[in-house]
Amino acid sequence: MRILLADNHDSFTRNLEHLLVAATGCAPVVVPVDRLGEATTGWPHAPGGPAPAALAARWDLLVISPGPGTPEEYPQYAPLLGGAATRVERASHMAGTTDTTGTMGATGDDTDDTLLAGQSAGMVTALAAPPSPDPSVATPAVPAATSSPDQSAVSPSPRRLPHCAPPCPVPVPVLGICLGLQIINAHFGGVTAPLPGCVHGKPDTLHYAGQARTVARYHSLHLSAMGAGMRVLARNGQGVVMAARHRCLPLLGYQFHPESFLTPDGVWWIRHALHALGLR
Repeated sequence: MRILLADNHDSFTRNLEHLLVAATGCAPVVVPVDRLGEATTGWPHAPGGPAPAALAARWDLLVISPGPGTPEEYPQYAPLLGGAATRVERASHMAGTTDTTGTMGATGDDTDDTLLAGQSAGMVTALAAPPSPDPSVATPAVPAATSSPDQSAVSPSPRRLPHCAPPCPVPVPVLGICLGLQIINAHFGGVTAPLPGCVHGKPDTLHYAGQARTVARYHSLHLSAMGAGMRVLARNGQGVVMAARHRCLPLLGYQFHPESFLTPDGVWWIRHALHALGLR
């Protein structure tokens, strides 16, 4: 499996790299977020940022690491999450609607498949186009992707789940961790807000897949409203969203840190995500 791990300059990234190796047997290629264009096209300082078609040709999975800041500070991911062309349409569709499934007061899992969770169009934050890279700055080449000998390359055709036909599919499946989940949700109009009583380096318990599982939390922000098409998979006892996915696109994320030693089932969580994304 050819895994591209996008590093949002976070101290957890190397832990996540090691966990991916343990879960898949494949070493991911780690690339800083500001070099995503090079990683997808193979050319230093690729104009226009990441190229979705080239990403599909070179990689089987994109993993978005944790990191500082808010989703709006990471416009580089927009072309890889279904494209920015439909964001105006999504905002128009959500105008005048309100969803509270992502609020702190909610309890239990969101299982309402009839509602495209979102919020008013005025709350949608558009992602600006990434700035053009400085051609005068030399950057070493990104290593080529590695693949296990028993796995064939994935077709570069856009990805969608078999039961859906969205207008703008993604080039490869995406797994987002912490900030990565927030980036996915924000791309579809979701809202990230400060978490009352932020939690750093604390274990929590989720009831997931029929079991109570301990996970590591390290975040000051949370999903306060879900984006269009996003479905909540798990919440903690206080109603904070801990896992979510897109209903039609192979996009899934965890708010907690499976790569932490405080998450004893880290390998299980990664393999579970790969299965849900259609990669196992």
